[in-house]
Formats: sequence, C-alpha cells, structure tokens
Amino acid sequence: MIILEDANSKQIDYNHIDKESNIVILGPATTEQYKGMLMQFSNDEEVYKAYGPSILYNAFKYAKLESIKSIFLINALTPQDYIEAANKLQYHDFVFVVPIGINFSDMFYNKVEKKNMYYCEYFLNRLSDSKSSIVMTDAHASLYYNIDHYIDDMMNKIIKVRIKTKTSLIHGNNLYFVGNLLEDHPYANLVLATTLLSTNLNDYPSSTEFGQTIFNIDNFDISEDEFIYFKNNFLIDTSIENFKNFYFKNNAVKIGTVDRVIKYIERNLDFSQYYGHIYTSHIKLSLYKSLNNFLQQLKGTIIESYQINSIQNSKKSNEEIIKGSLILDFSIIPYNSLESHVIEMEV
Repeated sequence: MIILEDANSKQIDYNHIDKESNIVILGPATTEQYKGMLMQFSNDEEVYKAYGPSILYNAFKYAKLESIKSIFLINALTPQDYIEAANKLQYHDFVFVVPIGINFSDMFYNKVEKKNMYYCEYFLNRLSDSKSSIVMTDAHASLYYNIDHYIDDMMNKIIKVRIKTKTSLIHGNNLYFVGNLLEDHPYANLVLATTLLSTNLNDYPSSTEFGQTIFNIDNFDISEDEFIYFKNNFLIDTSIENFKNFYFKNNAVKIGTVDRVIKYIERNLDFSQYYGHIYTSHIKLSLYKSLNNFLQQLKGTIIESYQINSIQNSKKSNEEIIKGSLILDFSIIPYNSLESHVIEMEV
C-alpha cells in the first residue's frame, strides 16, 4: 500500500506510475479509513481491509481485472470529499478521473462562489490545466420504463449542464459523459475508462465483455449531443458510439480518439534536458531534431502525418542568444480525423 497524498503534501513520485495506464476512482467506502486521501494498493485484500465491501472495492477489482497497471482510489464519503479531491487532483496528471459516487447531473452549493454548481463543472474548472479526462455517468438505464423516457431525461441533463458550464467548456475536452446502459455493470464510466486504457490509441474501442445494453440506442436518437453510448451489434462486438467530449468547438479535438492522441503527445514530449539553457540557434536545431524524431516514431501508428511549423522565441528579440522560452508549433493529422490539429508547446 502506498499513501500518495495527505493534507500536508501535494507531491507524487511519478516514477512508479504507468504514464499511459493509470486511473483515479473516487467513491464511497463502508469505512472512514483513508477518507479523502489518494491511495494506491497492491492487491484486493489490502483494499478490502481498508474500505470494506464497498463500491470502491468492487471498482478496484474491476479495474484490476481489466489489467490497468496503476490504480488510485479516493474514499469520498461526503459531497465535500469530492470537492477536496478535485482541489488535490488539479496538481497532478492522471489519464482518467472516474467519480462513481456522484452523477453527471448532481449539484452542490459552492460556499466560496455562493452558487449552485454541477460537480462536473467544478472538476472541469479545477483540472483545466491538466491533461486528465473526467469520465462521468448518470442514473442507470434500468430505472427507466422505456427508451424514450431514458433518452429524453439524459438529453435534458446534457443540455442543462452545457448551458450552465458554457464558460468552462473551453476546457471541455477534459469532460466525457457516457450513458449508464449496460445490464451487468453499475458504472458505465468505469467500463469506458478502463476499456480506453486497454485500447490502442489508433483503434476504436469495442469488446465482447460489455454484455447486453438495457436499450438499443441509434445515432439518430441523440442528435449531436455529447452522449457516448454502448451499442450491441449483430456482426461485430458491442461498440462505444458517439465518442465525443464537451469541447466548445465542433472540431477534431471534440472527437475522443483524436483528443487521446493529442494528450498522449503532450504527455510524452519531454524537453526537460533543455530547461535552464541559453537558447541559441544550436539549441533550436537540437529541439527541432528531437521533436522530429518523436513525431516520426508516431507516424504510421497513431498519426498519419505531421509538420513542424516553427520554433520561435516567446519574446521578440533580434539577438542571436536569447534568454527566454521557446514556442514549438507543429501540426498533426491523427488517424480517425480528416483535419489537421495544431499543437503549441512552450519550452
């Protein structure tokens, strides 16, 4: 067992964390042990001893069975625990953050801002500078008497969240909503997140292990809303459809498969060896070669093509030697996208 964070620390040693196969699951235990703390456990027995027969324990077992390499848990027993968890997680970079004790449409009263807020809005604001994706779901489809009742309620909730969180959706690519449609799974957001972690970036996620859905939704049922859903198919596996996030623009970033590629690149590009250097034309050339080598390795696997547009100093200067930051500007065309996406990174 590893205690990664407590009230007196914001630091995590990332050396033992798998950078591309990690998840944070927030939910209630049946004990108050390690309440609100970010924890990592070695096995089922440790989790059961700490959290008892709880949904948090069951979620850990499921993620473990899905071969997720780095699983982190937060025992969130009260609404305030989720708020404090979001405050902590803003300092870190995890692939997926999955709340299982609250719904997408749940709200709380923010005493600081003196207004009612959606939890998803609060998480989105706090994690705005990270590359973590928040995956949420809502009431289970088995609680609805027919498909129209279910879809109408979900659409209404999505529209309300989109309107209420409009100013936050500049970072909306960090928020995903999936319908809780699977007969055999209480939390579709956990299923979606673990499936994505087990799926190659250039593949569209599907599985024979999802089981049956409560309702059989088609794309014409949901229009253009950000409603990810599971669909049973006759000729192929159960698939994940309409894989979109809440990004405020209707471009490639809104497509989940593209967003994953972009975050992978941003997470794995490492120019730390250049930090603290005086930036000369030689350093710029070295940066260009490093970036080109990195992107070349991705070409043909997760991106179709790329182009390095420029490496410019962030401060205007005519001097040969410049003490300041460089802006790397390059564009990629990921698989599953018909358009180019520009990425800017500061070194």
